[in-house]
Amino acid sequence: MSSFSTLLFTLSAYLPDLIGLGIALIMLLGSARPGRERRNALVGIAIMAISILARLGLTFYQNAIFASGAATSDVAGMMNLFMSVHTVLNLITIAGFLMVVWALCRATRAADAR
Repeated sequence: MSSFSTLLFTLSAYLPDLIGLGIALIMLLGSARPGRERRNALVGIAIMAISILARLGLTFYQNAIFASGAATSDVAGMMNLFMSVHTVLNLITIAGFLMVVWALCRATRAADAR
């Protein structure tokens, strides 16, 4: 597999997440009322975006190591580190998602109270 096709395949794996975050950001900036809930949702989206971009960068780095032909023992040891970092970044993404959902629930409750 060529390096260009690997790059496209890697980008295609993260593209739906990034498109979804872009749409959520546009909707939030366009229609949500300024306030605490909106700020919390924006922080959640920012956390998710940073985490997704960090995972994308880590995947590019991981692919570069594989393409360089590093020794098998080096790669095997680094895979545990890569998997651990990916897991932590996934947990951070979940935290950002929960912030967005929590802000949405608070905004819905506030709208129902009116």
